[in-house]
Amino acid sequence: MVGTKQALRYESSTINGLKGYPDIELTKAPKQHIGQHMSYFCVSLLAIGKSRTRNSSLHLCQRFLDHVGCKSRDMQEWQRPEGESQQANPQNRPPQYFSENLLQTSCRRISPHVTSSLSNSPIPLRAIIDVTVAYNKDPSPHKLNLGVGAYRTEEGKPLVLNVVRKAEQLLVNDPLVNFGYSLAIQENRVTTVQCLSGTGSLRVGAEFLAQHYHERTIYIPQPTWGNHPEVFTSAGLSVKTYRYYSPNTRGLDFQGLLEDLGSAPAGAIVILHACAHNPTGVDPTSDQWEQIRQLMRSIGLLPFFDSAYQVCKTAEVASRVESQLKLVIRLMYSNPPIHGASIVATVLKDRDLYNEWTVELKAMADRIISMRKQLYDALQARGTPGDWSHILKQIGMFTFTGLNANQVAFMTKEYHIYMTSDGRISMAGLSTRTVPNLTEAIHAAVSNVAQVIT
Repeated sequence: MVGTKQALRYESSTINGLKGYPDIELTKAPKQHIGQHMSYFCVSLLAIGKSRTRNSSLHLCQRFLDHVGCKSRDMQEWQRPEGESQQANPQNRPPQYFSENLLQTSCRRISPHVTSSLSNSPIPLRAIIDVTVAYNKDPSPHKLNLGVGAYRTEEGKPLVLNVVRKAEQLLVNDPLVNFGYSLAIQENRVTTVQCLSGTGSLRVGAEFLAQHYHERTIYIPQPTWGNHPEVFTSAGLSVKTYRYYSPNTRGLDFQGLLEDLGSAPAGAIVILHACAHNPTGVDPTSDQWEQIRQLMRSIGLLPFFDSAYQVCKTAEVASRVESQLKLVIRLMYSNPPIHGASIVATVLKDRDLYNEWTVELKAMADRIISMRKQLYDALQARGTPGDWSHILKQIGMFTFTGLNANQVAFMTKEYHIYMTSDGRISMAGLSTRTVPNLTEAIHAAVSNVAQVIT
């Protein structure tokens, strides 16, 4: 729930299981806010960051209530106990805090079933969040977080491109900047919708398919990005997997892929990573893409590319799709923030800024490639058991090392190096300074812990 702080006010002390839920603050509701002869379960969602809309708050609120089994009626009014009139005991009713960015709702009474499900089944942290929480708690000065999916500098700091700073300053200094729809949108020269990052884009697409496509089965690669299963399941789609990665070859299991997709029902949806497959960094060759295309066409499978770039076949199709996407988005967040989009537009419209951006982008890519070579060379020099050439062959920000969960746990405990249990590491999280420590940790792990690397 990126960009959203949630606060829960509750009367019952039996929902402590919620303390495991990320970004949820549990507070005790004062007795005067509860009302007589009833228990209110109140959920307040304060939308901040990327989700600065009433719709996104309302959507999250409804999703949470559905999850715990509460039935919510009017989201804009506190429910009353049976027999109580609208004017009765107004001083005892919970306060109204409604504004553009804050919505509250409540359930009438918490049933024993709901209370039990909350206390006995705390919501688990996602893998990446879990890694980050553990990393932040580690007091070691030598700790290293290789789980984060964001670019870092050689010093381990987040990077703000110089060209972004320049574009932002241009926007600040331009009194004529229109913070409404861009001219391209107003003149109907483009059909697009702005979503909230990768997860938001996929969820909008998933909702669109769930509402307007006849088949509800969707195939995702195994392995895939950790958020894919939940995103599509939450939209009501039935998720199945197809083979993609071979641990033995550390490459594409192309035969398994063809067999699994070949047995999929006609009309099934198939998630395909357009490039730099996450988490493996292994992509099909051009010839393999062609075979995949022919297979999917012959069976009638629907490709769903996880990609930043996709277009519609005709303007008419684009218009129909856009109208339906707007209906989906209207119920999620309605209006995305314009600031980031304005920065992108400023860079792309200015040739000098665009050229500077490509130079900075290449420098980032070159550093990641350099980290791959440095790690590979260090493992070779150390004499670490196994073939590590896949580090050089894989592409993108991540390397799928082949380390198993026991080896990862060993590296975390003994060397304070953090990554997801499947052995995926962020090459952007490495630096020349930290490569030697990672090398020593990998060497010790594969030498002393049950191996999957041969």
